[in-house]
Amino acid sequence: MDEHLTNEGISTKYRSQFDMVNEAIKLVVSMVHSGRGARIKINSKNPAVVIPAEIRAGKAYLEDLPAPDAREIKLHIPEQKGKMTGSTTFKTNTLRDQ
Repeated sequence: MDEHLTNEGISTKYRSQFDMVNEAIKLVVSMVHSGRGARIKINSKNPAVVIPAEIRAGKAYLEDLPAPDAREIKLHIPEQKGKMTGSTTFKTNTLRDQ
C-alpha cells in the first residue's frame, strides 16, 4: 500500500475525529497486546502506521483477547538501592520582607 494516509482519507468512516482517534488507539493497543502482525501488506511494523492503513483497507477490527489470570499478574515494584542522603533547598521568586 503505497498511498499516503491522511486523517481526511479515513475520517469519513467515523462521526468525528475524536471517534476516529479513540478507535485507532483501541486498535493499536489490541495489536500490541495480541502480538499480531499487520493484516495488510505494508512496509512498516509500527502500529501507528499499520492501523490507519488497515482502517482504510477495511481490515481493522479488535482482537478477542483472553482475560488475564489474576494469578499471573505480577506487579513490578523496583527495589530501593540505598537511601537518599543530603538535603535539598528550593529558591523562590517571591520577595520577602527585609
